[in-house]
Amino acid sequence: MKTLKQKSAQRKPKFKRTALSLAISGSLAAMSQPGMAQSQSVEEIVVTGIRGSLTRATDIKRSATNFVDAISAEDVGKFPDLNVAESLQRISGVAIDRSGGVGQQVTVRGLGPQFNTVLVNGRQIANDSAGREFNFDVLSAEQTTGASVYKSSEAPIQEGGIGATVSLRTARPFDNPGYYAAGSFKTIQETLSEATTPSFSGIVSNTFSDSMGALLSVTYQQREVQVNRIETA
Repeated sequence: MKTLKQKSAQRKPKFKRTALSLAISGSLAAMSQPGMAQSQSVEEIVVTGIRGSLTRATDIKRSATNFVDAISAEDVGKFPDLNVAESLQRISGVAIDRSGGVGQQVTVRGLGPQFNTVLVNGRQIANDSAGREFNFDVLSAEQTTGASVYKSSEAPIQEGGIGATVSLRTARPFDNPGYYAAGSFKTIQETLSEATTPSFSGIVSNTFSDSMGALLSVTYQQREVQVNRIETA
């Protein structure tokens, strides 16, 4: 029995710490320590861009107590489309009317523009239309930071929208505390007139205290639209 125990002990594998194994373990420990220190120093992660705008739109729908769809700008002066109406047609149940190839009025769930209420910063603004319908081509997309379509009524929202209430929010100084400036310059190539027209927008804002700020926004756009049609008497 004594001999068998000695043989079985000799068959057990023996692990030795060589110089190579010590070097590998030391490098792994050195790589893990900076990662741990970096993970502990991170306090807040801010997601921007397209992913950030989708996250903000999802948060609005999640926290709402009624049926609402929302679109959020990627950043100040970066709305998804050049026209607010063309961005609203991304929402289910919303269709738009075009004039000269540009989105102008919205129809929600089959109810025409005259049955929808459009609010800008919570209020109705003057419009060049004779009825209640709102022409979105009078509002610059670069100045808009968010749009919400309320498909059901709610107490804080102004009444009157049978189809829906579209609430637009423009840029404000406290969206970016401190001094902030953004601008863009674009050109539009017309298909029929074959003309190239410019488009410029700029936003400058500054906050002077916790309750005082100022914002200046300028938008310029020139279009040369050509319409070909035939009329018979």
